[in-house]
Amino acid sequence: MDGEVLHAYVNGEFVPEDEAKVSVFDRAFRSGDHVYEVQRTFNGRLHGLDGHMRRLFKALHYTRIDPRLTPEELGTATAKLVEHNARVAGPDLDLVSCQIITRGNTKNLLSGPPTVIIYTQLLDMSTLARTYLLGKRLITPGVQRVPAAALTPRVKIANKMSLMLAWLEVMALDPEAQALVLDQHGNVTTCAPGSGFLFATDGVIHVPNRRNTLDSSAMGFTLELAARLGIEIREGDYTTFDVYSADEAFTTNTKDCIVPVSTLNGLAIGTGRPGPMYRRLVTAWSEAVGVDIVGRAVGLLPAAEREALLESARSTQAMEES
Repeated sequence: MDGEVLHAYVNGEFVPEDEAKVSVFDRAFRSGDHVYEVQRTFNGRLHGLDGHMRRLFKALHYTRIDPRLTPEELGTATAKLVEHNARVAGPDLDLVSCQIITRGNTKNLLSGPPTVIIYTQLLDMSTLARTYLLGKRLITPGVQRVPAAALTPRVKIANKMSLMLAWLEVMALDPEAQALVLDQHGNVTTCAPGSGFLFATDGVIHVPNRRNTLDSSAMGFTLELAARLGIEIREGDYTTFDVYSADEAFTTNTKDCIVPVSTLNGLAIGTGRPGPMYRRLVTAWSEAVGVDIVGRAVGLLPAAEREALLESARSTQAMEES
């Protein structure tokens, strides 16, 4: 691979990112017929690749797509691509890597061969730093979660039109908010465009019924860390009332790791700013991956932007304490 440019992997070949192409007849383009997986780096090192490969191959089995690769082969190609692109991007930037596997060309009906793609993107540290310090606003949209009986939400299937519509509805009200999507019974499920959701009350972490949520690696890792810290975890069906009454709430995903929630539908969750449970969990995350997650994101900001953000965080805290 050329050491000056970012590359992608397309059907067995590493090519410059700008030259990566897929046919307009591919089933992913025509029907959203593909599954995918996402990882991130910390200081250029991939985290949890083996677990992500296991989840990806469960999704491939569920959707009956044969990738014609083993998890080890796909993992090796991912690691090779990330190593190259991290070197090109430089030490001050982290990446997300994504595998996309489609059923292939529509001209071949369902017989394959599949299309296999791996690519990377740079992390937006500015947005991450802001949400780590100030929290994330959530709004419940009118669009509901697709019922699990119709299509399981537990694997990363590409067709996310319902979640996209939920997110667009919320962004029309608040461009910086995410959607906390409810199921047909009014229970909270997940956040759109793609984050798990947790909340804490009286020192207990509550997890929405995982029958209706993605089998999230970041969520699983967060709960594993919480268990190590001796924090009680309960899973159940919860409504927005339960969230309004919570002390803290969080979103989790591969890119963000764990982010505090400040408000739901304009109502503050707890104090409306990162709380003690969040600090325990993000510290555990940082220790596990060997990087100060919040400090790194904030530290990479330009000086003026960093100071403005820190001042905003200090002002928010002072207002809550007064």
